[in-house]
Amino acid sequence: LNEDQLKVAAIMKQARKEKKLSQLEIAPKLGLNNATLSKYENGKLPFPDSILIKLSNLYSIDYYSLPGVVKPRLIGSRETMPLIGTIVAGKPLVTYSNPEEIQVPAEIKENYPNGYLLETSGESMNRLFPDGQLLVIDPDAEIESGLVYAVRINGDETTVKRVICGKNLLVLQPDSYDDSFKPWMIDDPITLSEICIEGKVVWDMANPSKRKY
Repeated sequence: LNEDQLKVAAIMKQARKEKKLSQLEIAPKLGLNNATLSKYENGKLPFPDSILIKLSNLYSIDYYSLPGVVKPRLIGSRETMPLIGTIVAGKPLVTYSNPEEIQVPAEIKENYPNGYLLETSGESMNRLFPDGQLLVIDPDAEIESGLVYAVRINGDETTVKRVICGKNLLVLQPDSYDDSFKPWMIDDPITLSEICIEGKVVWDMANPSKRKY
């Protein structure tokens, strides 16, 4: 048995004793014989989930509080992520003084626990994200050439672009229906040293309360 199963066995044994009930009294309520219940309580066999649920009800224990028991997530359950600002190509990042907590699917929060939201402003990536779209940024993601990232330039200027990495070269590639947006090829060592890739765009969603600028 693993550590959680042994802990559960000890909890159930202690709960029975606190209720001043014998194995002979409890076993028939579970459809078991005394010997089998003893094996469960003494960590010789793992408690089946069906038996644990019955015992939890008998002993007034929250089944989902037991070690190793995972509470099922409700379909459509939500968590929140901070919306920290607006990302605008070629302009300083506008950071909100009081970041708003925006609801996202629970699995997004679970997969990217340090993630945060940025709101797009502009049309340089409109093939992927319409103006005002919310982007989940994962600051822990590894950098892979060809993917989309939030990029900081010169300390405070930010943009969201597809990043192409080469030897001593970085290309910030727009993805727009507007052909006036051109790739920015950076090969100057000083400029390269001033570029920081803040995080990967891993998910996007419509803004539930579209701001007007």
